[in-house]
Amino acid sequence: MRVSKKGVVVLSTLVIISLAFVYYFFVHVAGNEKTMNADNMRVLGNVKTNIENLIEGQKKIITTDLSIQHPGDYEYRFDQDHVVFKLMDDAEDTTRNGENSTKDSIVSIIKAKENYEELFNNPLIVRKDMFDFISINCVSIVDSKKELNTLFTNNPTFGELYYTRDSVINVFESKKIFQLDLGLAEYKAYNTLLCKSEDGAVYLTGLVNMDKFEDKKREVSAHTISIAVILTIIILLALPILKLFVMSNMERLYTKDVLFTGASVTVIPMGIILLFMYLTTQLKDDKNEARENLATLNDRVDENFEAEVTSIMGLLNDIDSVTTLEWKNRDDTSGNVFNWIKGFNQPENSAFFHSLYQNDGRDSFPTKDDDDTTDYRDTENGKYWSFGGLQYDDLNLNGTHHFNYFNSIFWCSPDGKIRIYISSEGNPEKVTDLSHRKYIMKVANNETRLFKRQQPLFMESIRSVSDGNYEIGIGIPSGIDPLPVLAVSFSSASLIDPLVKSGYGYCLIDKSGKTLFHSEKERNLNENFLEETGGDFTSFVTSDRPQFASVDYLGKPHYVYLRKVDCIDGYYLATFLDKEYINTANSMTIMLTIEMQLAFLALLFLQGISLSLLSTKPSKLKQKVFAFNWLRPYSSDDHQYNRAYLCLFMMNALAGIYCLTESILHADFEDFVIHDLILVGVCVVGINYYVLSNLLPPSKKMYTRFGKASHNRFLKTSFWVILGVLMMGKFILMGYAKDLKAFWSLVLLGILAMGIYKMVSLIPLAQKSGTRPISISNVLDQGALLLEKYQQRPMLEAYKLFTFSLICLITVIPSFIFYSISYNKEREILHKYYNHDLTAQHASWTSNKAKQYYNVSAPKKSSRVPDLEDFVASMKNDDLRHLTFEDIAIETVAYDTADEQRIDSLSQDFMFYFLIGGVYGDIRIPFNPYGMASEGYLTNDDRNRGWKYKTDTFTYYGPSEKYIVAGSPKAFSEFFLDNMAMLVLVLIPLLMAVIFFLLSGTSRKICGLAFKGYVDHLIPKFSESTKNRKHDLVSIYKEADKWRLKYDKGVGKDSFNNSFLVGVNASSVRKVYHQLKREFPTTLYTMDMIDLPQGFKNQKGDDEAVESPAGTMYRFKNDQLGLDVALDQIIKSPVSTYTALEMVLRNSIGGQGLNEEEVSKKDKNLPKLPLLIYIEHFEFSYDDMELNRVKLHVLQQIVHNPLIRVVISSNISPIKIYEHYEDQINHFATDPGAKTDEAYEKMMSLKMDYKNWLNVLGGFYRINVPFDTTQIDWSSGDQQSAQYDVMKGEFEHGKYLNQLFFNRKLYKGCDNEEDVILHVQETSYTYYFSIWNNLSKEERYIVYDIARDKFVNTNNVDGIIDLLHKGILIFDHSLRLMNESFGNFVLSKVSSDEALARELESKQKGTWNITFAVLILVVISLLVFISFGRIHVLNEINTIVASAGAAMTLLVRLGGLFAISKVVK
Repeated sequence: MRVSKKGVVVLSTLVIISLAFVYYFFVHVAGNEKTMNADNMRVLGNVKTNIENLIEGQKKIITTDLSIQHPGDYEYRFDQDHVVFKLMDDAEDTTRNGENSTKDSIVSIIKAKENYEELFNNPLIVRKDMFDFISINCVSIVDSKKELNTLFTNNPTFGELYYTRDSVINVFESKKIFQLDLGLAEYKAYNTLLCKSEDGAVYLTGLVNMDKFEDKKREVSAHTISIAVILTIIILLALPILKLFVMSNMERLYTKDVLFTGASVTVIPMGIILLFMYLTTQLKDDKNEARENLATLNDRVDENFEAEVTSIMGLLNDIDSVTTLEWKNRDDTSGNVFNWIKGFNQPENSAFFHSLYQNDGRDSFPTKDDDDTTDYRDTENGKYWSFGGLQYDDLNLNGTHHFNYFNSIFWCSPDGKIRIYISSEGNPEKVTDLSHRKYIMKVANNETRLFKRQQPLFMESIRSVSDGNYEIGIGIPSGIDPLPVLAVSFSSASLIDPLVKSGYGYCLIDKSGKTLFHSEKERNLNENFLEETGGDFTSFVTSDRPQFASVDYLGKPHYVYLRKVDCIDGYYLATFLDKEYINTANSMTIMLTIEMQLAFLALLFLQGISLSLLSTKPSKLKQKVFAFNWLRPYSSDDHQYNRAYLCLFMMNALAGIYCLTESILHADFEDFVIHDLILVGVCVVGINYYVLSNLLPPSKKMYTRFGKASHNRFLKTSFWVILGVLMMGKFILMGYAKDLKAFWSLVLLGILAMGIYKMVSLIPLAQKSGTRPISISNVLDQGALLLEKYQQRPMLEAYKLFTFSLICLITVIPSFIFYSISYNKEREILHKYYNHDLTAQHASWTSNKAKQYYNVSAPKKSSRVPDLEDFVASMKNDDLRHLTFEDIAIETVAYDTADEQRIDSLSQDFMFYFLIGGVYGDIRIPFNPYGMASEGYLTNDDRNRGWKYKTDTFTYYGPSEKYIVAGSPKAFSEFFLDNMAMLVLVLIPLLMAVIFFLLSGTSRKICGLAFKGYVDHLIPKFSESTKNRKHDLVSIYKEADKWRLKYDKGVGKDSFNNSFLVGVNASSVRKVYHQLKREFPTTLYTMDMIDLPQGFKNQKGDDEAVESPAGTMYRFKNDQLGLDVALDQIIKSPVSTYTALEMVLRNSIGGQGLNEEEVSKKDKNLPKLPLLIYIEHFEFSYDDMELNRVKLHVLQQIVHNPLIRVVISSNISPIKIYEHYEDQINHFATDPGAKTDEAYEKMMSLKMDYKNWLNVLGGFYRINVPFDTTQIDWSSGDQQSAQYDVMKGEFEHGKYLNQLFFNRKLYKGCDNEEDVILHVQETSYTYYFSIWNNLSKEERYIVYDIARDKFVNTNNVDGIIDLLHKGILIFDHSLRLMNESFGNFVLSKVSSDEALARELESKQKGTWNITFAVLILVVISLLVFISFGRIHVLNEINTIVASAGAAMTLLVRLGGLFAISKVVK
């Protein structure tokens, strides 16, 4: 089976793509799966540890509640609803000295206070960031049969799991990772043994949805996906442009290709701008801002923490100083601390503790006769003494450190037993044993750390045994030897529940990575930060260096800043930011910019289409009219187009400057800026259209209504009406703005209007069709004189300046403006979102903080701390330790709700909703949680009047106070100034280079401007005389012979002296023959291919040759062809003698060159060499293979003879002969019936003939002979005729059409140009058909291509040049057919099947078809890769791609992508 070229390329592309996907799936995905399994098992291990810690906590609560003094070993098991403990209370040893020691143990079976739902429904147990749900399952034996039951699951959808099949149970018992089908979905299960008991084995299982798991394991980095997305967009945008450059000469250039090339050229600058902005904000600005904010947050949390620890250390030091002194000055010198403690109720024993005894604020205090007195004080033995309801002022300290919100202060013995206990709670629970706390035992064992490198201490994150609250415990060495530990526990204001901006967070970790304190306090002690971030910070923790990085944390991408804590050794503080907030704002900005820009371009496109429909008149001709013909480049000898392009360039530049100035002046009034942009865009584009359409050349203007003055009046009236409506809108906006800057806009608009008027007045608009441009001397000024100078420059330069200014006006400048609006708006939304969240936190912080001090288990909610409001308020000290930000200052002010005006003015609210609040909110697509949450901040206040934002001030209204935040978000102007260097040095030069490159390349390809130089220098003009034509063979031959005599020392040294004349028809070539006959009367022989078959008829038979009429001896003989013809039968001699020719054919003659001046007497009678043989009607029967073989045999004998110069005259190009042979050979190769031996021999014979033709004609110089035209002398009356332009365009292309000039009186009376064209077409039908019939297949397709829509594939260079030389194609403004009637003839008379067959052939064999197939494979592969590689990141990236992709998909669909399905037989 034969594989086509396209198949080879496509298959090769598929192989390369397949190799990439093989690596992706079998290396990258497999590695991801291995990593994910390891991470999930690690997290499951952390969950198991957390469960064990919770169970341990439940045990401690039970032992505390039951006052078990000496808890020994314990066991636990999982019951149906609760964890059940088996506790052993070891009694004290009561034996006497010398007796055997005995202890009594009391065993208690007790259920945990909380059931599974209450105990395990904890974020750090269920770990939603890793598992869809978890389950705790018990494998037990019931009736000698194993069963698996679910004890707990946080997924009520599936409920309990119940299995009795051994296979499933064996999986739970034997495998750690397996798949589990739960009916509704399949899950990947991660399993670990939780515990074993007499009831069975309990397993902890984390389950991940298999679909989500498969999606996640295919993920790649966001940077890789970003590159893939960028490549996809670039390829899609570049498809129409690429087609221009890679099309083969067989493929057509469609109108839609031109349209979407223009769309690509227009949209690509927007893509470059947005890509630059996105990368700048994402990789530079936002990253630097995030680093700065995180470093600031880190410093502030560190400072708050240090200030808080400094304060508590001061308190402890003050207490230790007093108590140590009293201990040392006591009267009892026995050293028994118990004696000292039990005398605290006596002032002489301890003044400090006696004052506490006096100030004890316990809510209910038992009497001395109460048996429960020992729960508070041991007055008999002195082993425990507690004080309750005390605050800082009750301590009677004279120190400078006022720490008011401690929970408890206590002294411990070396074994961790509490001996003295001071509590702020009114009824503190009795806690006696803290031997499990590190901040107690580390100090007791002298394993402390240094605070500020001076004082020893140890700090621990704890969860209170008594109330379950998160606290911080700090212990220091005490000056009392029997009580070596002085410790404090408190709810930190700096580390627990501080005010943090949404998306920001922090965690304090030790060197191992264990999280001690987290902004989400539930994570305290329940995660390892270094492991959660993939170990990216491990090396920096080891080296103590600060580090900023982007990592995945909590299942999302985060920025993280980590550094060592200054005040205490061995701890590290990490601050982090969820990138969703800033990435979403950036994605929203890009998305909204694309939507607004595309809407603006769509508006201008609809304007252009509407103007084109209104200005295009109905036509009886077949040609398609391109709606944007006015944007094609045109040129003229008087440079009027250059002048128009330069004036429009300056006008567009003024309009762009005005739009930029307005966007700067009114940056805070988006409605005004957008309205001005629409006003200027619509009006200036309309003026561009009007000016250039009036200047269209006659061949284009004839299809429009611009030749009529009424149409111009209609357009002017419409323009003023639209301008008036837009100006009314501007005045309305100015009235609502109530700002003097808005009135300055009128001044700027007036300056712009004056500039536009001046520029348009300098453009020489024609008064009417057929007249010369009006004089502009009355409006010339210094600017006009400057124009006179620069309009002489090449047309393409002026055209590129004009189109560059137009693209800047409709794409570049609007993209910047729309981006600035979206940037400011999204930053404002984020600013309001942050401020509302912070002020709401601030307003509720006191109440939220107070919740941990309520006794919720009591029948009536009561505070555990006396004067709770003052107690919590003391946390809001002068240091503001509960605040973690410095860039925002929250001012609290009391207000009267009746007098407060919370509603914005009607004007601002109405106009805000009119455009920005309404339309902006409608096109803003929320695609993630932040996007949905931020929708409520589009307006400047909420519906419930809970907050408002006005003049850069955010106000939040509480019940009795309002919280005011002054400040403004980062504006685009700041972004612009910060990145001005990159914008000026990178973006603007890049934009200019890309736009000029695209304009130059596309205009050359679409309009054929690359052929202008060729036409100017190598194609003769009709006005040139015949003797100056480049095809004058006489002069060519004379010069060639002189050159041969000079360098080759004579003629006849080689056979490269033959010419092949190709004319449009016989009459155009016949003139060349007469010129040769006059110059070479004695050496010019003629041969007419029409007479060649007659020579065969004169043969009498195969064995008997016909005698020569002139007696020539030389015969053309070929036995295989049955040819035996005398020389004089097919070649005619000018002197009736063939001696010279016969001798030359036998290579037995010498002679002089035609141009040798000195001839010796001896050689005087020798013929002049070389001889000329002029062959006429070579195209005769070119499809007769037998006759072609005879032609070939004759030519082979005369062509390669250096003494003979052959001139072939033909109406067809040699290419047409080659095409005929190629078609015949392809027919044999593809026809199923042509497989016989006979057919094979015919095919091989054809291939041999084809090669021989290539060799025979390979040495010919091909010369295309153009139309022979007579210069028409148009009278002044003719030139005043309304049909002058169309007659001039129709008649000046060959003598045949020249003679129609005599019918000009008939044509002058026609009402419109179409009637003239149709009549010329009908009159010249046979003439046009002869021209068409003589064209090669390639030339026909070019003619048909350009006739349909006046666009042509300029990659077909050879065919275009041939047609230019023939005069069928001409170049004035661009490539076009010689006249409109011939183009209409081609569209009217040419078989549609022939055109369709050629089109199908081009789509099957064209280079663009192959290239497009490869590019589409690459795009599809990239899209598949994106969809596989980053499922959840697509929430952000797809938002950008969706808007651009919607437009780009349309480009793909219409950019020459559909193959025609009709089959031509």
